[in-house]
Amino acid sequence: MLRNLYMAPVLLLLIGLPVIGQTEAAKADSITGRVVNESGQPLPHARIAVSPFDGGRAGGQTSTDRDGNFKVTGLDPVPYRIHVDVPGYLRIGEPEPGQPVKQYKVGESATFVFTKGGVITGAVTNATGEPVIGIAVRARRIRDQKDQPITSTTYYREVSTDDRGVYRIYSLPAGTYTVAAGGASDYYYGAFGPFDTFVPTYAPSSATRDGAVEVSVRAGEEASNVDISFRAEMGRTISGTVTGPGTEGGFTVNLTMAGPAASQSNFSRYSQAGIPQFSFQGLADGDYYLIAQSHLQSGEVTLSEPRLIRLKGADIDDVDVTLKTLGSVSGRVLLEESKVTECQGKQPPAFKELWISAWHKDSEEARSQPPFVWSIGRPVNPDTQGAFTIQNLASSQYYFAARFPARSWYLKSIAIAPPAGARKPSDVTRVWTNIKTGDRLAGLIVTLAQGGASLQGQLALGEGETIPEKLFVYLVPTEREAASDPLRFYGGEVSKEGKISLFNLAPGRYWILAQQTSDSTSVPLTKMKLPDGTETRAQLRRDAEATKLEIELKPCQSVVDFRFSHR
Repeated sequence: MLRNLYMAPVLLLLIGLPVIGQTEAAKADSITGRVVNESGQPLPHARIAVSPFDGGRAGGQTSTDRDGNFKVTGLDPVPYRIHVDVPGYLRIGEPEPGQPVKQYKVGESATFVFTKGGVITGAVTNATGEPVIGIAVRARRIRDQKDQPITSTTYYREVSTDDRGVYRIYSLPAGTYTVAAGGASDYYYGAFGPFDTFVPTYAPSSATRDGAVEVSVRAGEEASNVDISFRAEMGRTISGTVTGPGTEGGFTVNLTMAGPAASQSNFSRYSQAGIPQFSFQGLADGDYYLIAQSHLQSGEVTLSEPRLIRLKGADIDDVDVTLKTLGSVSGRVLLEESKVTECQGKQPPAFKELWISAWHKDSEEARSQPPFVWSIGRPVNPDTQGAFTIQNLASSQYYFAARFPARSWYLKSIAIAPPAGARKPSDVTRVWTNIKTGDRLAGLIVTLAQGGASLQGQLALGEGETIPEKLFVYLVPTEREAASDPLRFYGGEVSKEGKISLFNLAPGRYWILAQQTSDSTSVPLTKMKLPDGTETRAQLRRDAEATKLEIELKPCQSVVDFRFSHR
């Protein structure tokens, strides 16, 4: 059995999007699309699943025809997500685990592009050279295709050997992998296998990650003869008891190996209702972080504080874990209409299409947490009155963001309502907001103002010039009072065709900066929005001022065919 397993990561700001367009074939109750390879050739028999973002409504499933087309009908007029599965292939531009997922509306058509995945294959034998049959083999990606360490997520795939001791793992993203046989699966599905109590053996025959061979995988290519001589060394056990709210309905315990993120292993065990005990088997000596979680009927999640466990030379069977409720933030969205003539008749954003989210600070403490912790507190839609509550926030520092499609509106402010006697709300865009276990923060005010502008343009090239890679365009406010306002800094990547499209821009005067970044340099696009991104904003402002390229955006103005240069 082949399983495609992902660990949820720290949330990010940028996502890859599929190509979206309108088609006459799409009906008011349907979503249509096409699945092709990178050459544009159709991929038939791809599995399509359409499901509503907010739940509570029916979705639909289908598969592509011989021309790669699909159509799902009978859909309500709400936002949907689309999952496409093509065995042996990987989607180009698919958001990484934990990133926001693209929304689709009925009547739209989407094109999904896939490329052939990589393959790792080999054989597992015992000490006498005989094949080991039915043993689980796992390929875990430790670096991406650009040789950058995987720091925020762990990707692995698992198969079992056949009667020859041979395994074959396909649909792998390009990158560098370690391969191991035996040991318990990262996820527990109700029964332990015959090799789960052994310590994993890394290819070619190492009991530790340090001795593992690193396997390079390229898209569409096969890395063969990655053989493993299984050591059959018994592992240790960590077991204990979980108490606290939510345990009566069952709970999950997660165990994460401490150390560099590139070599982390994550294990998850589910305990049914009425059984407070848990157990992890087949563990190598080392340091682990243990954390438990459960779900309440209210939708809240209870979580234990991370506990460091040092496993060396003996089993540990007396771990006591206590669950506690997580933090939450509640508030409302306010809409400020404009009296400017150009803005009259522009539709306000629908609350059901608006997403409010809380993003945790990427600190050393946060990186020691299992990645799934940061995906529990999901973005939310306000209700029909604009009220919202973001639940299940683990202890950390946060800042807040809003996403919405109405181009003639912009995000004006995010603040906490003032306490009694205070004159004005407290701006939370320039400071991190501390949220601890059990906190109930109320009064978050997200203000959207009518008057948003848009800017679309084309990079101007001289004779013989080409479009640089990793080129970004930034809008930097010229007004001194906005110099450190994170909500007045905008940016986006220049497309391969040299185009830019920026929307939901606050009216005002801006310098325009086209700046290239390298793989080893952090992209300022995210940092300039952070509360502690003061230096990033200051540096962008210095660089932008030197370009002397300036533009004034008026309320609800749409600038098209803007020409900009990169020097």
